[in-house]
Amino acid sequence: MQTFFICGTPRSRTAWLANLLTTDTSFCFHELLAEYSDMSAIEKCFIETGKNIVGNSDSGNTLYIDKILNEFPASKIVVIKRDKAEVIQSLKDSKLLINGVANIYEVVDLVNEAIDYIEDNVNCISFNYSDLTKAKYCKKIFEYCTGLTFDYKRWELLTNLNVQVEKEFELKRIKNLVESGRVLDFVNN
Repeated sequence: MQTFFICGTPRSRTAWLANLLTTDTSFCFHELLAEYSDMSAIEKCFIETGKNIVGNSDSGNTLYIDKILNEFPASKIVVIKRDKAEVIQSLKDSKLLINGVANIYEVVDLVNEAIDYIEDNVNCISFNYSDLTKAKYCKKIFEYCTGLTFDYKRWELLTNLNVQVEKEFELKRIKNLVESGRVLDFVNN
């Protein structure tokens, strides 16, 4: 099975990329780590799709990269970078900043540190968030992850979609990420 993982900051179009990377012969989960942190459970999910090309597009991948690569060493890794101020503003605009959660600025800083680590230590390709509006970069991501021929017509259909996750799900995910110590796991490793 060919596997791939999309890493990036929150609000970096991971849901949209999951849609782009899901075809009749490939499947891309979105935020699978919100449900499972055990890599064997993720592998089981991958197998259950019945597809030979499977991935997960999830900002949480960024903090789990070492565990991911231990379980899936031949995986293709893509990093999506977005300016910290843009991430914070997008979280504010979407009402995803919540009281009682650790300082979101610190969380975004930790994710950015993890991105730097990935770029320095992992065989990956990196793109800026703004690149995702251009077909040539989306084609590179698609073909790198799947090995399939890029469908420009499908990309055009998807470019006009504003894919969002449910607010309650995203709030739960951010809070769980912080409270579970996953952020601290990255810092301590």
